[in-house]
Amino acid sequence: MTACVDAIRNRGYAIARSPTVTFTKEAIELCDAFGCKRGNIFRSVMPILSPITIFMERES
Repeated sequence: MTACVDAIRNRGYAIARSPTVTFTKEAIELCDAFGCKRGNIFRSVMPILSPITIFMERES
């Protein structure tokens, strides 16, 4: 994950964003461990998935 964050920063991006769903506990824990926070909606989601979708983001 550190390599991913470094690559994002090196390419000039200020924020890394990732959508996930509530039942992927390991993905959420990994994002939390690297300083990601729940963020604003940054793309459309099918209405049926909206209640279980989490948008994560981290400044790079």
